[in-house]
Amino acid sequence: MAENVFEVVKESVTTREAAEMYGIEVKHGGMACCPFHDDRHPSMKVDRRFHCFGCGADGDVIDFTARLYNLTPKEAAEKLAQDFGLAYDSQAPPRRNYARQKSEAQKLKEKREHGWRVLTDYYHLLRKWETDYSPKTPDEDPHPRFMEAIQKKDYTGYLLDLLIDSSTEEQDKWFAEHSAEITAIEGRVKIMAEKPTNRERLREITEGIEQSIKELFESEKYMRYLSVMSRFHRYSVNNTMLIYMQRPDATLVAGYNKWKNQFERHVKRGEHGITIIAPTPYKKKIEEQKLDPDTKAPMLDKDGKVIMEEKEIEIPLFRPVKVFDVSQTDGKPLPELASSLTGSVQNFEVFMEALRRSAPVPIEFEPMAANMDGYFSSDQQRIAIREGMSEVQTVSAAVHETAHSKLHDPKRAEPEPAWKVVMVSDGGTRKDYSQGFATEAEAEQFAADADWRYVDENQFEWRLEVEEDHSAEIQAAKDRHTEEVQAESISYAVCQYYGIQTGENSFGYIASWSQGKELKELRASLEVINKTAGELITDIDRHYKEICKERGIDPTARQEPEQKPDPIEQLAADIDQFSFDYDPYEYRDTVDDRETSLRELTASLQDGDVQGVRKWLQDIAEDEPGEWTAEAAALLDRLDQLVPERDTPTQIQETQEPSIRYYVAECMEFPTLGEYHDNLSLEDAVRLYQAIPAQRMNGIKGIGFELKDGSDYDGTFPILTGDTIDLQTIQEIAYFRDNPQVQRAVQDLVEVIPEMQVIQAREPEHDSPSAEFREALLVLDDAAYLHIQPCDTGWDYTLYDKETMRELDGGQLDAPDLRRSEAALRICEDLNMGNASIKYAPLSMIETLQEAAYQQMQEQVSQQAEDTAAVPTQLPDAPEQALDEYPMPDPALTQDDLEKCGYLDSDLLPLSKERAYELMERDLTVYIIQEGENPEMAFDSSDLDAHDGIFAVARDEWEESPQFHEKVLERQDRHLEREQAFLSHEGDCFAIYQVSRDDPQNIRFMNMDWLQSHDISVERGSYDLVYTAPLTATGSTDAKLEQIFQQFNLEKPVDFHSPSMSVSDIVALKQNGVVSCHYVDSVGFQQIPGFLPDNPLKNAEMMLEDDYGMIDGIINNGPKEPTVAQLEQQARSGQPISLMDLAEAVHREERDKKKSVMEQLKSQPRTEHKKTAPKKSAEREL
Repeated sequence: MAENVFEVVKESVTTREAAEMYGIEVKHGGMACCPFHDDRHPSMKVDRRFHCFGCGADGDVIDFTARLYNLTPKEAAEKLAQDFGLAYDSQAPPRRNYARQKSEAQKLKEKREHGWRVLTDYYHLLRKWETDYSPKTPDEDPHPRFMEAIQKKDYTGYLLDLLIDSSTEEQDKWFAEHSAEITAIEGRVKIMAEKPTNRERLREITEGIEQSIKELFESEKYMRYLSVMSRFHRYSVNNTMLIYMQRPDATLVAGYNKWKNQFERHVKRGEHGITIIAPTPYKKKIEEQKLDPDTKAPMLDKDGKVIMEEKEIEIPLFRPVKVFDVSQTDGKPLPELASSLTGSVQNFEVFMEALRRSAPVPIEFEPMAANMDGYFSSDQQRIAIREGMSEVQTVSAAVHETAHSKLHDPKRAEPEPAWKVVMVSDGGTRKDYSQGFATEAEAEQFAADADWRYVDENQFEWRLEVEEDHSAEIQAAKDRHTEEVQAESISYAVCQYYGIQTGENSFGYIASWSQGKELKELRASLEVINKTAGELITDIDRHYKEICKERGIDPTARQEPEQKPDPIEQLAADIDQFSFDYDPYEYRDTVDDRETSLRELTASLQDGDVQGVRKWLQDIAEDEPGEWTAEAAALLDRLDQLVPERDTPTQIQETQEPSIRYYVAECMEFPTLGEYHDNLSLEDAVRLYQAIPAQRMNGIKGIGFELKDGSDYDGTFPILTGDTIDLQTIQEIAYFRDNPQVQRAVQDLVEVIPEMQVIQAREPEHDSPSAEFREALLVLDDAAYLHIQPCDTGWDYTLYDKETMRELDGGQLDAPDLRRSEAALRICEDLNMGNASIKYAPLSMIETLQEAAYQQMQEQVSQQAEDTAAVPTQLPDAPEQALDEYPMPDPALTQDDLEKCGYLDSDLLPLSKERAYELMERDLTVYIIQEGENPEMAFDSSDLDAHDGIFAVARDEWEESPQFHEKVLERQDRHLEREQAFLSHEGDCFAIYQVSRDDPQNIRFMNMDWLQSHDISVERGSYDLVYTAPLTATGSTDAKLEQIFQQFNLEKPVDFHSPSMSVSDIVALKQNGVVSCHYVDSVGFQQIPGFLPDNPLKNAEMMLEDDYGMIDGIINNGPKEPTVAQLEQQARSGQPISLMDLAEAVHREERDKKKSVMEQLKSQPRTEHKKTAPKKSAEREL
């Protein structure tokens, strides 16, 4: 049958595939950032359909593409077909979706509900304004929203009461006459609900700043922030952070009017401003007592009354304002900045003199070790800088040490010795009692005077002792580390301000330094960095201008851009600097004039006479790995490229062939877990391999080669693992077998260490599996054993607890192409283990683990047999299930808890303090409930801390939150459990089934005639249970079905988050204990027998037992299968048994360690990999 474009696209393309095709990153679990709103964190679930928990966007793949590109549904479907190469019949008409037309009564009902909802929302908004905007003092001018609430709240409440008491016809008439008023109120509610106040905006901005400060301390983010801070060093930390968050490339900002009036520039059309916080102080006149200037006592008049005087005070307030960067404006050019320094250090001598005058202590130059650039001496009160460095290095080091001299506090750096008194119990517990004693004698005298003894409830006696207090020393070490971070940050910011590129500054340690620090401490460090860098920049600018004026230098003059240096000249300069840094004392002994030496070295490089230099660099590069070997190797590579060795043409051709080097790893299977060296010669590889001690137990050490030829086999490959050289695996790969470099590298390794065992290549039919395709036992995080072995379809694995040897999990990874190491990492990721360590364990442990697990299984089977004998026809006890209930924000509390506090309205839902913290962090408004008082809004966590009672959240806000939607969606993971609750419910109830998302039978929206014409029967497996509830409808069965249909189209319950009821849905009714299922047809309902089982418990039990071979009780399942113990007893008594029966019993009882049937009903199926019971061979189990 010809299919149109809509059908082809929906059947062939999922929304996830379309999102990835159109450049949207879909993360693990199908979550992605929503493109339909400003989404910073992934909030959109993408699978066959998509749903955003932030903005509520929902639909299929065609809806997604239409919204993404602003297309019509047909244009979106045609684009998807074209992008994914799908063929379709352009002439085929779309299938008809049967939908019901709304009656006049339904339209009137919708209008009534809409008007009622508008009035209710407005009433609640007025109540909120009355509470939030009430005057705090009698003199305060009332807020306009407060006045509106006073004027209109009672009238709106009167209208609601009037409508409640009116008939349906009267309500319809009233809403028809007041439709314009309802529309105006709806617009008012929408505008005011979405328009935040200044206080709310400030609170939102402050929260964003605090969150950004917490996330700031990563190397790259932190460096970008320091660059912004250097350009806006006169701004506060808050505003600097706001500029960094919104426009990190900003250079100069000002308000709209300031650009226009002061700089004669205008903001470009369409530009969005940068929000910062500006002070707007509020002046107010108050009366206060007049005080005597000498005694500060109130002054009295002649009648003895206190004299009052009027005084004007200024209340500091702030509000959000918009500023614009210079790049967002056009107009008159800005004046040149006098201190603008770009590229290299312009006027270096002038700049250093300005820095000397800005530093609080003298700056001197002296020789020192190459691994030091300078230091600040607090004892001598001076700064020392290493001589011989480049201009940029010198400036960076001088600024860094100047920052140290400004930040250093001798009292914190060298704390005085201190003593403390501690409480000590007989049980060994120690707690501080009193601190801050300068001498031991003072502390002992204090303890003796206290004469304190105590016996606790455990009969342990407590006494006082004296010990030295090391907390000050620990704090001093922390302060030194913090000072180093601040000094490095100040140096980077100052150099960035003057355009001095100091190279790739490493702030990798910044994350570890900030870890564990409170927000207050982090903010304090940023303020110190901001303040000190700003002061230093201001001082340098001032002194720089003074020195330029003294020496007659034009500070605004630009240096001509330097020509790009010749590569050989640059190489000569770098080699000369390296030789000076490597051994400055020998350099001074052998070089009289550095400039002459550099010219001679450049001439030698240009003439190709570099044998001596090359040999010197080779000796350093091949030395023990250290700080100089990498730099020497880099210089040697540049030398080989610019000045190749003079040799025969044949030798030159050989040097241009693809290279092959060796690598050494402490753990060949997981190289990142231990020591790792690459780019090695054969001699270095063998030496490093022999130096790795075997007792580290991080894995099996070894040697491999790294091929660099640009082919598909470019990369690393193991040769030696442990004490075995695996030639067989290498020879099985045709590319390696035919590559002479690989063959030579392997043969050289065999010759150098002949004591190693060699697995020679053999005929394919006699080959044994390589190490990467063999069985292994791993230890994960020192907490669990992972047994992994190959099977027909991939890798079979079992997880055991390391302490109890109990089997925790098991399954099968359907990935036969993966090597063992890759499969193990995939399984560890699936189990969320192995993050700390992965180690090998001896294979002999497998038998011990399986024997222990087998014994525990036998005990469990015996216990289950006893339980089965006691209750032969029932499942194990399980908690009684209920129909779908309203998802409360805090399941531990009910509406009764609010009523106990005197709050009788149903617009709020109760919360505990812990749950209130959680919801406030997720941007929900939390209210404080106090008995006998109106609810108060909590603005931050400090408000929650101060209240020990009950809290609440607005019902409408909770129902619109993503957390409410998540709780509703959790039901979809418990289909069997909810269906059991429906079938076992004592009263009348109903259930709604809708076609599952994948629609395996392709019957969505199809009526019964269409199903019958295509010979399709309705199957339970094609449907999802979406809702269950008590049956409150009245009348005949048809009348009840119609009432349910109207309810789930016009007045759907708030916890019903599925599509409206339509054709192809099924309604199951349970009336007087009898269940009947009804198919929603184009007109009316069609009863369908056999959709639900007569005994759901039996069906669920049999289904799970078929899958897992469980023994969970007998429900009409016939005789019990023989156990291993019974078969062994038969064999001992001389009776013949079948080995196949014994193998099946072992296999069945091994899998019997899975969860019980009731737990399986509750558990969620895993979707990452196919999970089945472990497939172990019968020989191994026997």
